[in-house]
Amino acid sequence: MEERERTEFAAWLIAFRAHTQQSQKQLATVLGLTKKTITAWETGRHYPDWPKRLQLNQWARSVGHDPVPPKR
Repeated sequence: MEERERTEFAAWLIAFRAHTQQSQKQLATVLGLTKKTITAWETGRHYPDWPKRLQLNQWARSVGHDPVPPKR
């Protein structure tokens, strides 16, 4: 995983949370994760696996938000 992909995803996730007015804890609860995981994604330390990216894409489409940036 390249740093650029993690950075693009982190920016996307922060914008998505703002769009949906979700806190990190709220988003984590909906996704069945911990707030610590969301923080790691938003700081670029980690990147979600395929099932979570798919879940986020489906949610993003349902609320009229851009999809998760593709892996390069």
